[in-house]
Amino acid sequence: MLFKDTRETSLDAELRRSVNRMIDVANTGDIFAPDEHAVSIWNGYFRQLAIYKSDLELLSVLSDTFLGVANHANSRVVLMAQEKMLAALASNCNQVSDSELFLDGLPKLGALITQEMRNEIRDLYVSEYEGAKYSRNFNENFTLCTQYFNAISPDRHARVLDIGTGFGFLPFIFKSNGHSVEAMDIESAPSQYAQSCGILGLNRHDFEIRRYIPVLTFKEKFDIITCTQICFNGHGTSALWKRNEWLFFLKDICENLLTESGFIWLCFNYEPRNAVETTNDSIGHEDVEALFSPYYIDGVDWKIAKLYKHDIDGLAA
Repeated sequence: MLFKDTRETSLDAELRRSVNRMIDVANTGDIFAPDEHAVSIWNGYFRQLAIYKSDLELLSVLSDTFLGVANHANSRVVLMAQEKMLAALASNCNQVSDSELFLDGLPKLGALITQEMRNEIRDLYVSEYEGAKYSRNFNENFTLCTQYFNAISPDRHARVLDIGTGFGFLPFIFKSNGHSVEAMDIESAPSQYAQSCGILGLNRHDFEIRRYIPVLTFKEKFDIITCTQICFNGHGTSALWKRNEWLFFLKDICENLLTESGFIWLCFNYEPRNAVETTNDSIGHEDVEALFSPYYIDGVDWKIAKLYKHDIDGLAA
């Protein structure tokens, strides 16, 4: 592969126009179009043609675009190419073969989720049902899960369990980024939930989380357990969990499901004020708010608690 200073002028202008279009669509808040633009740019310009010294800045933009849409796997490939370029520059190489510059050549990249999958899930909306919003308003709800994933941002391969998975968007994003995932939801959930998980290729287990009942166990433990928009705690009802119910759940998770360095990531629904006798946005009774408030993460719109195994071990009964 020739490693030159810059490409031919008209081709370079074409590439930069494509990058500017990618940036423009990313600024609209859409996550699918910029992902597809970035994939097209990588496959069309960098994978098929030579990479040039002037591309270092463009590769950074491409990597950041993939990160923004939760396509971390693609971002890692781009960063690898950038690191190899910098190493070649540092060694003053002007001509480097594929095998020397890139370990296994330049891989072809794909979008986080295909257009076909998106359409299949949207087509699950045929009438109103509990949870219909996830197919009716697919874009918004999938985008929210990319934000969850970016907030968690695992820096190494992880085993992940998603409890109350619904349509399976969050575990799918983990899976697409190379992580091992299992999903769990109640058997009585709308059939569209299981259909969506099937479209996304997820391994979904039927299990209902109930107070003082141990959670389903697996052969291997998990590095990350996610629970988003939690309803299993009696959300919105008079049977809303109090501190002791939560402690039983957390201690069971800690003992039977989490690895030594693992954590549980809890994204709560706010409870109606008349249900918890508070004038503030609350996740539950005062003792529950006090239990989780030390573990809330910063920089997010929802109340999200992140507890490591050692945090749960230290909780007082």
